[in-house]
Amino acid sequence: MLAYALTRVGGTGIAELHVLTLGKNGLVKGDRLLDGYGRSPCFSPDGTRIAYVQDRNGWNIYVISPSGKGKRLLIKNAYSPDW
Repeated sequence: MLAYALTRVGGTGIAELHVLTLGKNGLVKGDRLLDGYGRSPCFSPDGTRIAYVQDRNGWNIYVISPSGKGKRLLIKNAYSPDW
C-alpha cells in the first residue's frame, strides 16, 4: 500500500488523502480516505493505521485505518507524524 496527499493544480489547494493498494498481476486500486485537509500520511509499522496531519482548526495529528474507518484525534497542535 501507498498513502499520499494529493493537491490538484489549479484547485483549492486543499490536499486529499489517498491510499493505493497493489493487487495481483500489478492491478492498482485507489481509495480516497479524506476529502480535504489531510497531509503527511505515515503507515504504522504493522500497516493497520495511517497517521496524518489535518490542518483544519489548527494542526493536529489523527490516525485512520487504510479503509478510511476509525478516524480519531491522536495529538493536538502537532505535525510531522512518524511511528
